[in-house]
Amino acid sequence: MGHSTNATVLNSPHAATSADIDSDVLDALVIGAGVNGVYQLYKLREEGLNVRSVDAGAGPGGTWHFNRYPGSRFDSDSYIYGYFFSKEIYEGWEWSEHYAGYEEIERYVNYVVDKTDLRQLMTFNTRVESATFDQENNRWEVVTNTGETIRARFVVATLGLLSVPLYPPVPGREKFAGEAYHTGEWPDGVDLKNKRVAVVGVGASGVQVVTAIGKADEVAEMTVFQRTANWCSPLRNRPITPEEQAKLKTSMKELHHSSSNSFAGFLSYDLEALPPWQEHTPEQRRAHFEKIWALQGFAKFYANYSEFRTSPELNDEFCGFIADTIRERVKDPETAETLIPKDHRFGEKRPPFEDGYYEVFNKDNVALVDLLKTPMVEITERGIKTTEQEFEFDVIIFATGFDAITGPYNQIDIRAGDTTLKEAWEHGLLTNHGIQTPGFPNLLFGYGPHSPGGNVPRCAEPQIHFVTELLVKALREDHARLETTSEAAEAWTQEVADRIAGTVFENAKDWRSGANVPGAKTVAYRFFAGGLDTYIAKLNKIREADYEGFEFS
Repeated sequence: MGHSTNATVLNSPHAATSADIDSDVLDALVIGAGVNGVYQLYKLREEGLNVRSVDAGAGPGGTWHFNRYPGSRFDSDSYIYGYFFSKEIYEGWEWSEHYAGYEEIERYVNYVVDKTDLRQLMTFNTRVESATFDQENNRWEVVTNTGETIRARFVVATLGLLSVPLYPPVPGREKFAGEAYHTGEWPDGVDLKNKRVAVVGVGASGVQVVTAIGKADEVAEMTVFQRTANWCSPLRNRPITPEEQAKLKTSMKELHHSSSNSFAGFLSYDLEALPPWQEHTPEQRRAHFEKIWALQGFAKFYANYSEFRTSPELNDEFCGFIADTIRERVKDPETAETLIPKDHRFGEKRPPFEDGYYEVFNKDNVALVDLLKTPMVEITERGIKTTEQEFEFDVIIFATGFDAITGPYNQIDIRAGDTTLKEAWEHGLLTNHGIQTPGFPNLLFGYGPHSPGGNVPRCAEPQIHFVTELLVKALREDHARLETTSEAAEAWTQEVADRIAGTVFENAKDWRSGANVPGAKTVAYRFFAGGLDTYIAKLNKIREADYEGFEFS
């Protein structure tokens, strides 16, 4: 593996010095040191800005630092998830699997941080508690949990999509006498051998952790508590062969161009162009479903008939195909039917990927509890109580997801004048291309709400470039403020809504819309569903119009 932390540091003529870090007012503070935060920090540092980042974790990685649970891994191809800004970094690292696990991902992020000498600009174990815009001096005052106040002309929030864990809204968690963990805050050293384990939740994290525990075959018993079944599709992960590694070494530009100019940041699947779905017979459609089912990753979504996103009839046909595969793989018919979704179509929830998930339920020591039939009432000292019975456990694993996308922003008291960002978004998001919200000068988002959905680093990359350009323009032209106009934000927010109208995304019933958050005041799809390629074209138009919609003053 090419992940030595003693590697030669890349040339960085504009690198900030420790003196820069100690200066009274930063040019920019980056909040978050996940995959996107690292890249945003790098881009600003390379422009010569006096910049710094803070992160709540003990090291860089964001999602991949905190989500350390068994089975945690990419569902985007490893080699198009990583960075492409340096040939030396790209060629110096070899991914071992097509979909790498969290340990390898975290090593990779640390490798990049050390190769670029960014660690000196990062402060860890530091959570931002508040950020207040100083109207008189046109700068942000950021207060951390360590008591430090950081002053910066600009703040770039790269808070991540999935960083605020949610727990089920039932009482008694504090009563449980055993061990309890959330997949989003997984500590080192958890031992599940010979223990009675409960897994609550079957979203992406739940599917991964259930599969990993089931395959390890070390627990005494595992009980899976399912509220809503999901349309899981096979990831088909495997090691990258030496021949594939050799090809990847010479394909940096091709991979970057192909994934960055696609609809969602993924590679094309080199399949024949499909006719309108009605021109195929049911047998031909079934054959195509079989073909994409055998492929890796998101082929089930992005190599499918395009109409399945808008045609309930076609989507139902595809769901019927998936249901048949579940019935073939799960021996007990009643369990199989419980694992088949009845309340949503494919894509209305983000489909989890699996590698052997359904076979786990064929094991004698694995049980499935349907919370729609017997809801969870409380967590007790001994375990979990439903309307039917009380279960006793040694360990409870909450794989119950996140207050996603806006949740991380709501955790911080972000305030400009008399308004907080949480209040501004309370009755609906309002952003200009997912980059700024009206009324909050000099605050920008690195892959925030209303950004394009898909392979996150590829979808975030053009936005990070654009944010960097805005800040450089403001600083070099000595502008005190940078703020989006209300008109531009309203137009973009309307386009986000227009792009999902009539698609499966319009009925999203998961974290992408906030539907998983109890008491959420607004439930609406929070990504731009028009495609990464379209998003890039729109940013280019703004550039050509001298950053129209963003005011420098």
